[in-house]
Amino acid sequence: MNFDEIQAAFVRQEYAQVFPAVVGLAENGHRTSQEIAGNCYQLGLGTDVDYPKAAQWYECAIALGSGLAANNLAGMVQRGWDENPPNPERAKALFEQARALGFEHSPKLA
Repeated sequence: MNFDEIQAAFVRQEYAQVFPAVVGLAENGHRTSQEIAGNCYQLGLGTDVDYPKAAQWYECAIALGSGLAANNLAGMVQRGWDENPPNPERAKALFEQARALGFEHSPKLA
């Protein structure tokens, strides 16, 4: 499955079909696939919710310049998950990083 097919299946909400393919591309360093893999793990799309894995994929995508991943991880960090309590300072830094990477819709926290 190439990325265009994955993206089309994701839009059709065929998450069970998309998930294995997107993880395969993500493992090969495809940034948008890393963003989608993080989203799948964060929201339980085609797989079980797994916040640590979502955070891991978002971190990979951020390392490749993804403002979207920084924004999504910031939201997770702001709320906290599992054994990770909310971390407002890190969330603020991630939101700022998201804006610096071109994701204009990240909130500006005081």
